[in-house]
Amino acid sequence: MNETPSQSVPAIDVPLLLDRCMDDAALAIMVLESFRNQAESDLAELDACVGKNDSEAVSRRAHALKGTSGAVAASTLMDAACRLEEAACSQMVAEFGEHLRAVRAEMHRCLDALPAVTEQLRVGAGK
Repeated sequence: MNETPSQSVPAIDVPLLLDRCMDDAALAIMVLESFRNQAESDLAELDACVGKNDSEAVSRRAHALKGTSGAVAASTLMDAACRLEEAACSQMVAEFGEHLRAVRAEMHRCLDALPAVTEQLRVGAGK
């Protein structure tokens, strides 16, 4: 079976996330909870901006998501957000839909991974 690049890379890189959280599993869990709580509204805002073909707003929202996904060590989501941001900066409106679908797919892959990642962090921290 062929894997797409996003399937061959973990949705969230736990060792990298822990490194970014100074090896504090409780902090990493809090960061993930914040990400989860914000995810759907981030997608809704991006969707609205794309629906309006507002390149500037799409660029801002995609840039913010790129930073958020980097903070939680979600590299494939960060890459998808980066591609959307680049399309927006180049005013390639026709590409917004394709890139938004990729962002949405990666966001849902990250959200689906959260329970296992959170459990891994709890077990690793001895909680």
